Amino acid sequence: MSQLKQFNQDSGQWEPVIVGAHGPTGPTGPQGGQGPTGADSTVTGPTGATGPQGPQGTFGGATFEYMYDADTTVPSSKTSGHLSFNALATTMYISITDYSATNVRTFLQTIDDSSSAVKGSFKLTAVSNPAEYAYFSIVGNHIEYADYFEVPVSFVSSSEVTPPGDTLSYITFARTGDIGDKGPTGPTGATGPSVTGPTGAPSNVTGPTGPAGVTGPSVTGPTGVQGATGVTGPQGSQGVQGVQGNAGPTGPQGGVGPTGATGPSVTGPSVTGPTGTKGPTGPTGATGAGIQGATGPTGTAGSQGVQGPTGPQGVQGIQGTAGATGPTGPSVTGPTGPASTVTGPTGPGVTGPTGPVSYHYSFNQLATSYTLALSDDGQIVEISSSSDTNLYVPDEATVGFTTGAQITVISTGTGFVTLTPANGNVTIQGVPGLRIRTRWASATLIKRPGTNSWIAVGDLMA
Repeated sequence: MSQLKQFNQDSGQWEPVIVGAHGPTGPTGPQGGQGPTGADSTVTGPTGATGPQGPQGTFGGATFEYMYDADTTVPSSKTSGHLSFNALATTMYISITDYSATNVRTFLQTIDDSSSAVKGSFKLTAVSNPAEYAYFSIVGNHIEYADYFEVPVSFVSSSEVTPPGDTLSYITFARTGDIGDKGPTGPTGATGPSVTGPTGAPSNVTGPTGPAGVTGPSVTGPTGVQGATGVTGPQGSQGVQGVQGNAGPTGPQGGVGPTGATGPSVTGPSVTGPTGTKGPTGPTGATGAGIQGATGPTGTAGSQGVQGPTGPQGVQGIQGTAGATGPTGPSVTGPTGPASTVTGPTGPGVTGPTGPVSYHYSFNQLATSYTLALSDDGQIVEISSSSDTNLYVPDEATVGFTTGAQITVISTGTGFVTLTPANGNVTIQGVPGLRIRTRWASATLIKRPGTNSWIAVGDLMA
């Protein structure tokens, strides 16, 4: 090992260092004060491992201890610390004090304060065996009596073995929250395709004929001017009898008179009426009078001869030619007839198909037994009573319901509503019976083919 040396400035030499023996350790000095806290780290440490899942929690809420009675009759009062249900488990009767005699009236008044349809729920658990339980919903508002509450309920579920009657049980209430605010209106859906139905087949029914147009006035054309009389020729001498001349030609027939005006086409409302029939042809104009031809000249008289013997009859002279035919009389058109004032008949309109029926039911709200009326057809009859009532279906001879008539009946009270024939002529078929099962349940009566025959469908019981 090399020796430790140090530099001596006086001699300018490196000289060995003589190390003395190690002295004893000095006492520990006092602890220094705590240093300042370091700045926060900017680096996030790693996430720790996820812990194991905790055990499932129990049904939460306000819990009270009660004796669960097996008795299902409607009580007039309730023993302190006891609760029970009706036979259908649709109504609970619960004392205002629990099993320890604590008054819980104020709490029970709040169990149906929610604005939701289902006001809340509760769990009934056997104290001796928590595995035995039953869940119920609170479906309406309670009725408060002197020493108990009547609460409308609906069974939800239960363990395989439910708490037996006459068992000390815990009842735990959970109130439903109020109905939330209405959400914003959703966007308008896309417009459905516009579909034009096929064109109907052409009508094979001929529309009625319109009325005949007014006949134009009958106008006779004026008679043609008579030709001038030919000049009389000088008296000719008596010649021999001439042969019969040919007959002169017949003068030309006068022109045809004008055709009467066509009756106007009158348009009927909505549908154009058919064209009126053609007016009759005007009468034929009179035949123009032809100018009679001039008479041929008479031969000159012979000189008086000697009276000889009477000669033979002379030959008849030739007849002169016929004069020229006179001009045809002018053709005159009569004035147009006045416009028709008769409106053509309305064409056959086609009625479109009946649009869909829009249903909007009316309520007939009652609190006692009731006999149906014709005005109830297609409507809703609501009966709200704490006592049992009857909804009577009348004899068809009294109230004439027709086949297919329908009436919906709703029970909103705590009493039972029974659908009942008004007499022995009326038959109502319903399964399993004709009693509406519970409060807030309903059934529909339907008139069947056949006299006084009805069927009831809905939430019914025997």
